[in-house]
Amino acid sequence: MDDVDMKFWSTSLLLNLSMSAEILKEEIVKSGAVKVLIDLAVSDTDEPQIAIQAAKTLVMLGFSDSPFIVDLKSSSSSSCSVLVNGIEHSRNDLGINVVVFDPITLNVEETESFDTGHYPDASIKLTEYIHSLPLMSMVFIVVRGEANFFLTDDAKDALASVGVTGYEYNTGELWVLCGQKRYGLQSSRAIDFKRGYNNIDLKVNIPQGFFVNDQVKVLIMEPLLDILMSTTPESNISKVSEFMLLTIFARHDSHRIVMLEKEGFLEYMAKIIWNVASRSLDDLRSNTMLVAHCLGAMKTLAGLILSDTAPERFLHCGVLKEVSRLLFFINDALLNIKNERMEVKGSMINSELSYLTPSTLGVVEKAPFSSVCDSPATPVVEETFPDDRKCNYDDVEESFITSLTPLAVTILYHSCKILELADNSLYTSLSVNVLWCTLLTCKDEIRRAITIPIENIITCHASRRKAFIVHPERQPVCLNDKEKTQALMISSDRTEVINFNWTFESVHANVTVGRRRHTAGLAKPAGWYYEVQVMTQGIMQI
Repeated sequence: MDDVDMKFWSTSLLLNLSMSAEILKEEIVKSGAVKVLIDLAVSDTDEPQIAIQAAKTLVMLGFSDSPFIVDLKSSSSSSCSVLVNGIEHSRNDLGINVVVFDPITLNVEETESFDTGHYPDASIKLTEYIHSLPLMSMVFIVVRGEANFFLTDDAKDALASVGVTGYEYNTGELWVLCGQKRYGLQSSRAIDFKRGYNNIDLKVNIPQGFFVNDQVKVLIMEPLLDILMSTTPESNISKVSEFMLLTIFARHDSHRIVMLEKEGFLEYMAKIIWNVASRSLDDLRSNTMLVAHCLGAMKTLAGLILSDTAPERFLHCGVLKEVSRLLFFINDALLNIKNERMEVKGSMINSELSYLTPSTLGVVEKAPFSSVCDSPATPVVEETFPDDRKCNYDDVEESFITSLTPLAVTILYHSCKILELADNSLYTSLSVNVLWCTLLTCKDEIRRAITIPIENIITCHASRRKAFIVHPERQPVCLNDKEKTQALMISSDRTEVINFNWTFESVHANVTVGRRRHTAGLAKPAGWYYEVQVMTQGIMQI
């Protein structure tokens, strides 16, 4: 087995393990696999699935809720303590006690102490020590006794780089810190900080997924966005691999925030969509890279729209307008293609039925057919019009119709959250008409995918409120919007569900089953169960 095969099956195994159980996620992180997965996610290999599986594994590890517990205690005389998951790591010396933690392996790397309350040279050593720490290191600091008296300005600046900002360092005051060394003073992070003149106790619970997401943000997301936006939106330089990673990472709330808050990113995505929607099909056939970039941008936006703040941002940055423009362009192109097909078929009918025209006097007409059909009852219309009024498309049109249409509908569906805000905009005034046209003109397989979101959009626009209203006097015993996760779409009658994400999100029961409603002697069910038809195609994780 060569190196590529080994990487492929290793990332495949880690992805499956990360989807299995919480304890397995914890062991994967502790083994130091996060750094390896980050390297694989941004690597250039002959097998693109390696990067995809590595990125998906990082996303799944980011969902780990296992608590990482740190107990910090400072006192004026007796002792100080740094407990990491119940294990003591503090040196318990006078002054500042530092414990350095590696967020990649979740292990304590080193401990140090500096008696800055009694020795001036301790501040110099503290400054040099903090400057030598690797970026992204977690730093836990506790104070025993006096620690502020001989602190120099350089030492205070060094402490600011790990999160101690806006503190006056009063003589005799105790303090504890759970911080992180970032890129310079402006990017330092104080996860928690506490001070006082009495004994101080601080307990910090950090989900293990926090460390994974933080590594992904700094080592992948921020550089990736800079690389993507370093070229113009209309550039033919391939951005496919960048969009592939962004689409995967848009699955997690933490990474969505990074993209949504990146200055100019949404405007950049809107311009990419406009570059396609403003061109002709003939032009796009010779610029297929623009179509590929538009598809990548739409996939990323379909993930970002699940964020609570995304719809309003999309509206203000022009994304929703361009998505509607793209859908209008697809419908217009599709209708033009159908008209061309109908014109061709119409000319065929005229040529085949020309024998019905009046004959010219003195001219002998030949038989319209060279031989007699086996079944004389076969209608000409059925021969001429097989059931393919939904025309066949070449590669460019196929990319538009089978891929971009469901993505555009998904984005518009989730943007219904800001219906009142967008009510007077061009987006709202035309979106219903465009969506209705899409539903009428698309192929059957696409119609099955977009029926649920479109019916909800139209119902929502018609009623100007939520499509499903629960009777106030009855407890809801059905699937509703409050009991589902964000990406799941449900039909108006609550009998069908669909999800376009690469992980299938869950729903929760909202009414328990009491003992009086259940037959004695049988096991008590945990809650109501809903029988729905799942419309999602392909492989799902449930």
